[in-house]
Amino acid sequence: MKPIIPIIMIIVCLTLGGTLIFLKKDKRKCKDALNKDEHTANEFVNVKDIKDRFLYTRDGQIIMYIKINPISIDLFSERRKETIKQNTYSGAF
Repeated sequence: MKPIIPIIMIIVCLTLGGTLIFLKKDKRKCKDALNKDEHTANEFVNVKDIKDRFLYTRDGQIIMYIKINPISIDLFSERRKETIKQNTYSGAF
C-alpha cells in the first residue's frame, strides 16, 4: 500500500502540470490574437511625420498648421481690456 501513494502523487502532479501548461498556451494564443487587432497610436492616426509647421500624412497630403498661444488679459490696460471684451462679444476679435 505504501508504494502506491507516491505513484498516485506523481500521476496527480503530472495531470495538474499538464493542465497548467495547456491553459497557459491557450492564454498566449488569446494574447497573440489581441495583439494582431491592437494598433499603436501612430498606426491609428494618419500622420507620417511632423516638421516645423507641416504635418505629412501617410496618404501623401501635407497640412500646414499654426500654433495659437493664449493671451493673458490681466497684462493689458483697462482700456485695452474693454476693447477686447467688446470685440469678443461682437465676434470681430
